[in-house]
Amino acid sequence: MIKREEIKRLTLYTGSNGKKGCACNCIGCSQERYGRSNPFYQGTKEQVKEMMELIPNVKDCIILGNPDPCIDPEFCNWVAKYLIQKGVRVRFSSSGFNAIRTIKILLKDLDVNYIDYMSYSIDTVDQELLNKLRGKKISLNEVNDAISYCLELNVRPKIQPTLWRINMEGYKELVEYYLERGVRWFSFHVGSMESFDVKKEELQHLSPKEWISIRNELMDMSIKRNFSIHMPYMYMTETEFENYKKERGDKCIPVQLRNTQIWLEKDQLRTTHCPLLREVRNFEYDLRTIKKKKIDFSISETGYCPAAKTCQGEENAARSLNGNSDEYIIDGERYYTICRSYNFNHNRPIIY
Repeated sequence: MIKREEIKRLTLYTGSNGKKGCACNCIGCSQERYGRSNPFYQGTKEQVKEMMELIPNVKDCIILGNPDPCIDPEFCNWVAKYLIQKGVRVRFSSSGFNAIRTIKILLKDLDVNYIDYMSYSIDTVDQELLNKLRGKKISLNEVNDAISYCLELNVRPKIQPTLWRINMEGYKELVEYYLERGVRWFSFHVGSMESFDVKKEELQHLSPKEWISIRNELMDMSIKRNFSIHMPYMYMTETEFENYKKERGDKCIPVQLRNTQIWLEKDQLRTTHCPLLREVRNFEYDLRTIKKKKIDFSISETGYCPAAKTCQGEENAARSLNGNSDEYIIDGERYYTICRSYNFNHNRPIIY
């Protein structure tokens, strides 16, 4: 259970544009369902101020825009200034569309000491494949210019790829490409957990074995090449899983981190701690209505995320021991499926 005043971390969508109003048309868009069911709305300054009155103990905020900061960079810039005045650290995440124009507006007159990073969701450095994944041309040269601009301001750039089978072969090339351009931080995501229930042929999910192999290789690479990396653990051995439960308990990870997501909508400040569980458990609330109410973010009775099967896809579910994507046997060892844990204290060091 979590109370509103306990919320420490925030992911903020500055409106309800959804996919239909975005600059891109990503074939694996995580906003697709949301965009179909919500009318366009641009958030207001008054809503941001009210939001901070309701959750005054927020320490850091990821500003995602509406649903990308290239849509409303001036408003995102104002939000960042307001939050920084409140002592909140901010970070930004963008597709990279219209990158150099967006970054100059986004970071204008901000105290860079309060900016954790500027991330770009670049899934491949193959320009043709990137255009296909985004449904629109994202100029790698423009993104490179924006990265250079960040480095000039001493704002840490981050590359945030999502891996599907269609682009999984290029992950090392992508890392090398951006290391050469001064990026020292990468955050890899697994496609099946980023886009809920995607059934498009070109977006086949990675298998657990493929993800474990790529994760281990990138972790080793980060140590040898001295760069920072975030990667969801996703699958754990029995020993790792037992240690994980002792550290995290039987609640969803965002609760342990006192984390939530908020969309500025016309009639509400819609909040949910996990967009995946929102789809299967209707875990969403109006922030205004939970003044004293505790939110129960318990996961299933078995301790597994109830969204796992849908996210992993039918092919991966069929590989699991019970057909629900909860447990797998990989190379003779049992693995347990978990939430997207980035910070679990395992025996392979992660650099931040």
